[in-house]
Amino acid sequence: ENESKHPYDLQYFSSNQRMNTGVFLYKSEDLAEVSTPENVFEWQIDDLRSNRKNFTIVEPIETETLLDKNITTAVYAGEKDISRFHYKLSLVEFAESSEQLLVTIQVAIPSEWDTSKPILEGIIRSAKLSSARM
Repeated sequence: ENESKHPYDLQYFSSNQRMNTGVFLYKSEDLAEVSTPENVFEWQIDDLRSNRKNFTIVEPIETETLLDKNITTAVYAGEKDISRFHYKLSLVEFAESSEQLLVTIQVAIPSEWDTSKPILEGIIRSAKLSSARM
């Protein structure tokens, strides 16, 4: 955790820093009454779009249902500064708690996407709620 250097509640970097995962934790009590998980997810996509150039969809929104969670994911490409990146955004809704959800933004280099994608998917599929955060 490093609140002073990034906006995430938690952020992980690969050892070579060529991909990373940023995690936002949302609690229903902190959201407007009319907010839905889908609204939160769309807001994160729109926020990222507003800060990137040539922001285009690479993989459309898909939902995966696991025993303990639903994961909604979309992948975009965009440019920041002099570089182009793939951004995998995921909404994680936990079966054990509708009071909390995660939105993650995972970043990888397009030329390494085929290698990075299964690693990033594994990270999201392994997400669990911590009793320390509940």
